[in-house]
Amino acid sequence: LVSAGDNFAAGKDFTAGIRRSRGPYYDVVAQSSFRYDAIGIGEQEFDLGPFVLEKFIRDFGLENPPPFLCANLDFSGEPGLNAMVETGRIQRSIVVQKGEEQIGIIGVTTPEIAFLSSPRNTKALDNLAMIVNSEAEQLIADGINKIVLISHLNNLELELELISMLNGVDVVVAGGDEGAEAIAEPYLLTMEDLSGRTVYLVHTPGKYAYIGQLNLSFDRFGEVVSVEESSGLVRVETDNPDEQLTTEVVLPVTQFVESLPNNIIGGTEVALDAQIESMRSRETNAGNLIADALLWQANFFAPLYGLSSSDIAIQGARSSPTSILVPGLSPLGDSFTFDVLPLPEFVTVVEEVTARQLKGIMEQALSDVETSGEQFAQIAGFRMVYDPAGLPRELDVAGNVIREGSRVISILLNDGRAMVENGEVVEGAPVVRMATTDVLARGGNGYPMPGNAFTSIGVSSQQSLANYLVFQLRGNVLAAQYPEGGEGRIQRLGEGIHWPPPMRLEQSPKMVNEPSVGPNPFVDEITMQYQLEEATHSEIFLLSMDGQALATLYSGIQESGIQRLHMMIPGAKYLPRGPYVIVLRTGNNLQAIKIMH
Repeated sequence: LVSAGDNFAAGKDFTAGIRRSRGPYYDVVAQSSFRYDAIGIGEQEFDLGPFVLEKFIRDFGLENPPPFLCANLDFSGEPGLNAMVETGRIQRSIVVQKGEEQIGIIGVTTPEIAFLSSPRNTKALDNLAMIVNSEAEQLIADGINKIVLISHLNNLELELELISMLNGVDVVVAGGDEGAEAIAEPYLLTMEDLSGRTVYLVHTPGKYAYIGQLNLSFDRFGEVVSVEESSGLVRVETDNPDEQLTTEVVLPVTQFVESLPNNIIGGTEVALDAQIESMRSRETNAGNLIADALLWQANFFAPLYGLSSSDIAIQGARSSPTSILVPGLSPLGDSFTFDVLPLPEFVTVVEEVTARQLKGIMEQALSDVETSGEQFAQIAGFRMVYDPAGLPRELDVAGNVIREGSRVISILLNDGRAMVENGEVVEGAPVVRMATTDVLARGGNGYPMPGNAFTSIGVSSQQSLANYLVFQLRGNVLAAQYPEGGEGRIQRLGEGIHWPPPMRLEQSPKMVNEPSVGPNPFVDEITMQYQLEEATHSEIFLLSMDGQALATLYSGIQESGIQRLHMMIPGAKYLPRGPYVIVLRTGNNLQAIKIMH
């Protein structure tokens, strides 16, 4: 029994496991019961970064853990994962004993993993045929004449092409199918290898809807003599679910997920398009909302980190792997923010982004817009026109630029300053600060940002969206600000270019001077003083440094003049020592103040 990778996916279900106070992830508890002989590694294992994969493997099958296999990943740059290579938890290939038979199993994954996920210092090797043939040759030399390859290339044509260059492999179990239950191809495909031998390729749809079953008969020389009719897809269904797993996994995950919609944080009067096919191919109003939240959160917390305001924001479309369309006049709960941003990426400010660099980033974002669109970006703070007929930016597996790309026609900042005109970088264009995620700041998705100084402010992109909805939009997503189809931030050449002014909430000055808060550090109460120039509704909140709202300390109408409020901190004795954030809202103004406990 083997898995071909993508063993977990970021989202609400997996977040339930991440937020467990102790113990393995729920996915680990469930999958450890499957009694795998070997487990392949896909790109989704890295979506949450190497540390999450490390914990996933470390906790997997505590009594008799199966090995995770991948022959073409170099883990030497990740100490935790590399230690697992040294102890055998991660291997290139293994031999398993089944009765009197020995079967060799090899693992490989997509060489494009750096563009598809967040492997950080894990490097992918692209000479797959040579790597697999070398492993197979060693297995054959050890007397193994039945060899299975677990291959996670996300594309059956690539799998078949790889088979044509192999020697000694009998079966390929292919992974990376993104369908839920649709069966687009036959379960069993065949291809001849370099020597003309028939190799059998099997694959199953995703989401654990089916288990693939392949029954082959071999002669004593290890040659396949027949394929049994019982081979095929087995539907996963039962009238007798495992009671222990139901108690340990299904119930707590279900309770966590079901609690999210009940925490209503706002509503939308306009339909919000967060469908994958939209988010990864064009501007959408949901994409604009997410990018605006990223920019807003970065600038709201910037003073706490000694940073200046960011000019623009870029949100990678691959960070929204789920697909939803929220109808107009719908409430928005916490579940919405998890649905559209399930990956725990963190708001990050990148310093000194040049016009040439920004053009390169957007060329990369547009490089696959006509196909998968996984490189695509939703943006804030600037407008862009592109030509889909232009040449796409092209990188090799190592991330080196083979072709710069010629799709970006113009980039104009919201304040009117031009960065790119007629496909060329404007001489003397300004250098800008950019809000993005830590994944992209480190060069994820192939975005050309390595080397730029950046600061992560510790707030997840999901939390930034929640905070933007609650604090800045006051829970109301308006059609005037986020019209269906977007407002024209990303436009295709030839579709009637227009530059509508960006919508902004009015900021009405309400305070005469800077607010003061004390004592600092506080124990269980604080006093806050500030002066208003006119009567307004004021609110004061306590937030953690990762942006989560912990308490509302005050809410009410205040007259003009000096305000002095004495407030108790709920549950202060249970709060960990360290920094917190006091948020003061007066009218449409928001101000963050750092305070210690």
